Amino acid sequence: MDHASTGRDNYFETYSFEEIWQRGGKDIAMRFWYRPLHAMFDALKSAGFQIDIVSEPQPDPRARTLFPQAYQSLTTKPRFLFFSVVKA
Repeated sequence: MDHASTGRDNYFETYSFEEIWQRGGKDIAMRFWYRPLHAMFDALKSAGFQIDIVSEPQPDPRARTLFPQAYQSLTTKPRFLFFSVVKA
């Protein structure tokens, strides 16, 4: 999610926000947290972890035909960041 869509314009701000996703005919409230990259690294380090891998995953190619708008958005503005960490 980019800052414009959440109404935030300060990269260094930490905040959470919710979106309503519709799945299987039900509305599901999804909560997301935004933190600047240094805050995520600092939190992991202070919890005793060492960063092994940082990944910005791409959507499954099958999503291109199933969800063309979401696919385009996720392949140009990633919203997920995965960390693989080990206990230091």
